[in-house]
Amino acid sequence: MVDDAWLEGFDVSEFFKSNAEFKSWAARHLEHANLDPDVTENKLKEFLARAETEGFSIVRVPPAFLKNADRIIKANKYRVGTIILVSFPAGDMLSTNQKLLQLQEGADAGAKEVEFVCNMGFLKGDVGELKKEVTAAVKAARAKKMKISIAFDLDKLSEEEAKAGIETIESAGPDFLSISTDLGFYSGEDLPEDEEELKLAKTRDVIRLAGKHVKNKSKLGIKVANGIYDLGEFINGFYMCVKNGWSLENIRVSSRSAPHILESINV
Repeated sequence: MVDDAWLEGFDVSEFFKSNAEFKSWAARHLEHANLDPDVTENKLKEFLARAETEGFSIVRVPPAFLKNADRIIKANKYRVGTIILVSFPAGDMLSTNQKLLQLQEGADAGAKEVEFVCNMGFLKGDVGELKKEVTAAVKAARAKKMKISIAFDLDKLSEEEAKAGIETIESAGPDFLSISTDLGFYSGEDLPEDEEELKLAKTRDVIRLAGKHVKNKSKLGIKVANGIYDLGEFINGFYMCVKNGWSLENIRVSSRSAPHILESINV
């Protein structure tokens, strides 16, 4: 199995019978992302073909390319689906009504899932506005029979604000809480000198905070987005999600390096 003894003795063989089983699970729970602004028709075809070959269930592409992606997927009878990214990357870029319109446009363009970036500014003012926005987003996604993730950057918030935000999001009933580890924070006293160790520590702290305040992890899954570029970082995120109470089926990881991560799992 993968050498992961550095993770407090964590061993993926506790969850998978073989590397082949682990790799199959990883392919289904990794979201392959290509958000480059210079995506061409040929690059999109290559990206989707690779996603299908690797067995990814879902991919992220720029919203403007969703219709093209849907056409390519249908023409080739691919099984992979697409996600509409709403108000990505910052939730205060659009009004709630504009976001709901973007969600609708994504559904019309063939997207199977939604990643909705909420306006964290509401937590600095009226939390009731956050509840209205998230509830409306979940209702719109359900009307289109789409899964929905609510994206929420915990690093910009106090623990009290993070708790209030997570509780508000969970009460609306989305499928996943999406947290960015690129924008993580470090809660320890001694700052690691090694840049990679600091990055891993930030990931652990963000997931730990989410795990502390999500009450029902069987209903609200966790999505670790951004900052995951290799197998070590992937296992670090996976380990922390499991350690904090999420089941295998309720864990997702989004990465631009998803194929590289899979290739690193030897079978």
